[in-house]
Amino acid sequence: MTSLVTPDAAFYSTDFRQFLLPYESVRTAADPDATLLGFLQTTYDAAADLGGWDRAALEYVPVEGARPDTPHRSPSAAPSSKLPKRHH
Repeated sequence: MTSLVTPDAAFYSTDFRQFLLPYESVRTAADPDATLLGFLQTTYDAAADLGGWDRAALEYVPVEGARPDTPHRSPSAAPSSKLPKRHH
């Protein structure tokens, strides 16, 4: 099984035993966000495929309407206005 890691500047380092992507290739990319996301997704795909991971059990599949419009906050989290003031 062969896995493709993108972008072309990405490479596997035998010294570090991991895929690396030079900062400069992201910084100078036409779409740095897409370049980095592509690298992260393809390295995850390669690890999952080559490692024989049960991806169906591990990966999140969004369910439409299941996510609330506001961020979830723990009931025990105190609002910042209720926190005691710090004195220096």
